[in-house]
Amino acid sequence: MFNYNTWKNGEQLAQKYLKQNGYKILETNSKLAGAEVDIVCKMSVKKQLKQLKADYKQGKLLKSAYKPAKNNLQEVYVFVEVKARSSDKFGLPQEAVTPFKQNQIKKYAKCYLKKHKLNVPIRFDVIGVLNSEIDHIVDAF
Repeated sequence: MFNYNTWKNGEQLAQKYLKQNGYKILETNSKLAGAEVDIVCKMSVKKQLKQLKADYKQGKLLKSAYKPAKNNLQEVYVFVEVKARSSDKFGLPQEAVTPFKQNQIKKYAKCYLKKHKLNVPIRFDVIGVLNSEIDHIVDAF
């Protein structure tokens, strides 16, 4: 059963979370070509550099790979699907992003890039919200 308050609260929490983590929200609940996406945002170069440095310090990135990666950083457009639930009785919220929904988001992204005449890297993320707890799946599909 759809619960408007759970959905609205989940979307608001997801937007707040993204802003706090260095993303710039560009659009919310936007529709193009019969497809819809919950959030379109940009991940800044500054945010990516911070993550790159953290990965290097944690040993996830070799020194020989750090400098080339740093030199190739550019803004990334992120298309985010948000799923919120008040319980996990029917599974985790993020599990509800079906292959059909993934294809709809990809269709939206293609139209968005064309409409805005953009040639930029993109990524598809999923944010699951369960009882106000956020699970951000980066590059989910």
